[in-house]
Amino acid sequence: MTDISMLLKEAKPLYMKRKKRRAVIKNAAVGLTMCSLLLGLGVQNFSSTNSLDQLNDLYVALYDDEAFETKYQLFAQDGEIYPVDEFGLIWVNA
Repeated sequence: MTDISMLLKEAKPLYMKRKKRRAVIKNAAVGLTMCSLLLGLGVQNFSSTNSLDQLNDLYVALYDDEAFETKYQLFAQDGEIYPVDEFGLIWVNA
């Protein structure tokens, strides 16, 4: 029994050092993941201004401008807009 307690006393500092190192690595990985996610969301928010411009253009196409349909090759029927290919056929994503 004394041999086991001697081994535990000897191993305790090494175990605690490893435990602390693992915690630091884990926290660093979590922090790096959070930073990359926040950075990705920030970049996505900056690029969302284009989508707002596209929505404005689409609104203009629906309610104001006839030339928009030919510019962006759109086909409007019954209040819905369908994208068309270079032959004038409605484009369907497979």
